[in-house]
Amino acid sequence: LLIGTEGGFYIFDPKSSTTEKYFHNPYDKFTLKSGRIEDLFIDKDSLLWLGVFQKGVACADLANNNFNSFYNIPGDPSSLPTNSIMSFYEDRQGTLWMGTFESNIIRYNPNDKRYTIFK
Repeated sequence: LLIGTEGGFYIFDPKSSTTEKYFHNPYDKFTLKSGRIEDLFIDKDSLLWLGVFQKGVACADLANNNFNSFYNIPGDPSSLPTNSIMSFYEDRQGTLWMGTFESNIIRYNPNDKRYTIFK
């Protein structure tokens, strides 16, 4: 069970009644960029995608305890188009779709790591 909060997110295992907490640590560049989680989504490769409030997207490989961040870099068209990701969906082809705060849709192709924005 995944639970996003204002301070990070939790993974609760009901079988063992254990909880793991993941949060922003300003002294560790491999943690969340912010604590406020807008959405959580697990893709077909078991990667956890998180919309992080005004800080873009975090992609977590929990098996290896590794976080990668994707965020908008002004003037860089290859970066995430916005930092306000509110929702995720993965289609049958493995393309990741993101809904934004600005009411746009972003298509992310993991094969070529390119974004396409639909306004």
